[in-house]
Amino acid sequence: MHFTGKKVYEDMIEQYWRDIMKYCRTDVAFSSIKDVQTMEKKDYMPTFFFAETMKYFYLSFTMGNGEFNLDDYVFNTEAHPFKKSSFDKEEAKVRFLE
Repeated sequence: MHFTGKKVYEDMIEQYWRDIMKYCRTDVAFSSIKDVQTMEKKDYMPTFFFAETMKYFYLSFTMGNGEFNLDDYVFNTEAHPFKKSSFDKEEAKVRFLE
């Protein structure tokens, strides 16, 4: 919603959060789903769950409250934030050519 202004994306994120809490939460952690038709849980939690999924939830639910400004960062595929103001175009050119 931050970038598009479309509430439909905020609604999708909220539904995804509700579904994770309903179907993936266990007494001690979170799990994967073995079969989406039965919603049977696996005895497994992916390693990326906290590092990526929960981070994106945090960013999604703190939009606009001043805790984190998405406009100041770019994220890699593993959800690691990089501050745009720290980006060095000359260094990027060198690394790209390596």
